[in-house]
Amino acid sequence: MKLRSVNVPTFTERYQEPWFSGSGVKFCFKNCLQSYIPQPKSDISQLLHTCQQHFNANRLTSGRGGTALDCYSKVLKTDPNNAEALRGLDKIEATYVAWIERALNRDQKKRAERYMASLRLVNPESPKLREFEDRLSEQSFSVGEVFQDPLKDGGKGPMMVWIAAGSFQMGMGSNDGDDDEKPVHRVSITQDFGMGRYEVTFAEYDKFAQATGRKKPDDEGWGRGNRPVINVSWHDAVAYTKWLSQQTSHGRPIPMTL
Repeated sequence: MKLRSVNVPTFTERYQEPWFSGSGVKFCFKNCLQSYIPQPKSDISQLLHTCQQHFNANRLTSGRGGTALDCYSKVLKTDPNNAEALRGLDKIEATYVAWIERALNRDQKKRAERYMASLRLVNPESPKLREFEDRLSEQSFSVGEVFQDPLKDGGKGPMMVWIAAGSFQMGMGSNDGDDDEKPVHRVSITQDFGMGRYEVTFAEYDKFAQATGRKKPDDEGWGRGNRPVINVSWHDAVAYTKWLSQQTSHGRPIPMTL
């Protein structure tokens, strides 16, 4: 042990350090003083200046040479209570909120979705996210428009197509089909809706299975990837649609008639 007398408040810039005694003779284990290397204020000031430059250039969460988000996060790793860095993150969030508002007001859905993905990087708990998701889901698609919902994990949901409301004749004639297909009757759908464009694929179902810890279904040697998933029970299918609804914040039930 090496005894050393120091002025604690001066040495620690008025912050008591755990390896210093607060009474009488101060002591320290050998080399522990070298572990305290305060970050020069000039370095933090320079870093904050760089953060502001990224912000002014709209390099918020992406861009060459660094981003404002990464820069302010770096400051906060050194100084978790740095007020300027915290205000910087708030400014980034407010900027994306304004951009999303503008995109939604102009019916620019794809752009709004990109900005929302960036907002999630800045603040996944932003109270505006749910509001924007609801507004996005309420926006009408053009009939026949193909779309994919963004997933909370950053991926894309199944390819969907927007179908107009309408009516059709369902069932088989008296001399055809099974008993549960009779009689022919008119079915009316009163509002537009989205339907999966293709069958659910192994790739889509395997992602769900991996995320929820379920056993992946056997492909029986046919192959996986974009092939339609097989060996899935009704209960598996319901569980998949519930998971998909949670991931997209939209209801995605199995299409059926009662």
